[in-house]
Amino acid sequence: MRQKIKRMILKILIFVVALVFLWVCSVTIDFYRFTRNTSPLFTHTTITAWDGGTRIYNGLGYKITFNNQRMLPEGRRDRVFEFGGNSILAFERTMG
Repeated sequence: MRQKIKRMILKILIFVVALVFLWVCSVTIDFYRFTRNTSPLFTHTTITAWDGGTRIYNGLGYKITFNNQRMLPEGRRDRVFEFGGNSILAFERTMG
């Protein structure tokens, strides 16, 4: 009986580690594409604002924003990679 429980726990642990590995790979690839000023691959929602072309991409646990506010003379034209969303561990990196 204990062997079955140990095997079950091992299978669950391997599954969780594989999911975390895939998530880290997707975030890394999207961050690399972010630094190259191209759209991310692993996002589930894309929003384009009506302010001249601001694009917001939402991933699993992160958000990428390409600001392009052409309507305003002092509008933003930068890029933001926000890791953690609105959680306590939110990390925001702005690249001009």
